[in-house]
Amino acid sequence: MKFTARTVSGSGRGKGLNVPTINLDMSDIPDGIEDGLYACTISNNMPAILHFGIRPTFNDSPSCEVHILDTVISSPPEKLSVEIVQKIRETKKFDSPDELMEQMQKDICVARGILGSA
Repeated sequence: MKFTARTVSGSGRGKGLNVPTINLDMSDIPDGIEDGLYACTISNNMPAILHFGIRPTFNDSPSCEVHILDTVISSPPEKLSVEIVQKIRETKKFDSPDELMEQMQKDICVARGILGSA
């Protein structure tokens, strides 16, 4: 699935967990995407990981956010083109932000394998 979405400001939580994300406007996300984590590419085939849906660890509202692998950007573009490649896992509640961060590192390794960016 491919789509383009406007970027919006987030809470900065991903940055605080050393996994900065670009938040996407939920109204631009197409129907049919299930809650979960996905290996994806953005813009010019840059490898990334996408989270869509609830954020149970933080009891927070649903979101769609992208973490670009091995790339730091100073400011997000106005719009981001995303191509979802493969679902990695369902969303899950973790007991702490540290547990979530450990799982995110595992998810990034899985995404690298899927996207061939080891």
